[in-house]
Amino acid sequence: MSTQVHSTLSEETVREISSDLGEPEWLLETRLDALSALDDIDMREWIVLGVFAIGVLWIGVYPKPLTDLMDPSIAQLAGQLSASKL
Repeated sequence: MSTQVHSTLSEETVREISSDLGEPEWLLETRLDALSALDDIDMREWIVLGVFAIGVLWIGVYPKPLTDLMDPSIAQLAGQLSASKL
């Protein structure tokens, strides 16, 4: 089951934006290939992508749990670097 999620974004729109920005032809072709690949993503893949996007957003908004996990190893690395006189 494939879902059209880019109903307002057409090849014509992509070409117009690329032309307005003065992009090279290879970049336009890359963007058009990416646009056509969106047709191949099913609903389950969109859900997984959404979950990952929410996770990335959460880490960006509230990074403290992640930085608390990394703090001891960063402190140890800093100690090793200062001891090695690099």
